[in-house]
Amino acid sequence: LMNNGSDDEPRIYGLPDGMDVSYDGNTAVDAGVYTATVFVTPQDINNYNVPDPISCKWEIKKAEPDMSELVWDYENVFSYDGKEKRVSVSGLPEGVSIASYEGNTAVDVGTYIARVSFRVPIDGNYSQPEERTLRWRIEKATIDMSDVRWDYTAPFAYDGNAKTVSLINLPAEVSATYINNSNSQPGTYVTNAVLSYHKSCYRVSEVGDLRWRIE
Repeated sequence: LMNNGSDDEPRIYGLPDGMDVSYDGNTAVDAGVYTATVFVTPQDINNYNVPDPISCKWEIKKAEPDMSELVWDYENVFSYDGKEKRVSVSGLPEGVSIASYEGNTAVDVGTYIARVSFRVPIDGNYSQPEERTLRWRIEKATIDMSDVRWDYTAPFAYDGNAKTVSLINLPAEVSATYINNSNSQPGTYVTNAVLSYHKSCYRVSEVGDLRWRIE
């Protein structure tokens, strides 16, 4: 009978005493399927027949790369800023490298699927790891509107000239058009601002209407 010994070489066991043993094809280094043959010769060749050689197929399986330390460098959702965002992996085991990325870079707001495939040594001794995927996102940026205010602090005094109210400290990404923000006659008016910005990339807090007066 043949058996894999502790040193991963197939060996024969269960032989009676008085036998000499030699092997062929019972050692290898690389992954593959091999045939080992054992030749048994009685020490008392005059009184015992020589058994036929015994063969055994044996295998060294490809090593499974340890991918347990592999991580994506993505912890939090990205915020849009007009610049390219990128995700990638780290923690590759020795001998494994990146073959290619797909979907791991983007600029615009959206949800993306990144894929990475791997390259193992070409010696054929390592199994191919499965590709890994990551769902990642770039979300709309929130524009800081905390300093935006109306340029109106006190009622105007009538002088026959038109009075106008508008917003100040608007961020560069935001513009405003106004409804009913200019008048020359005494009275109380309500003005609202319609904000314009890249709505697919940004979100802003709306500005409340202004109640103002010419006395």
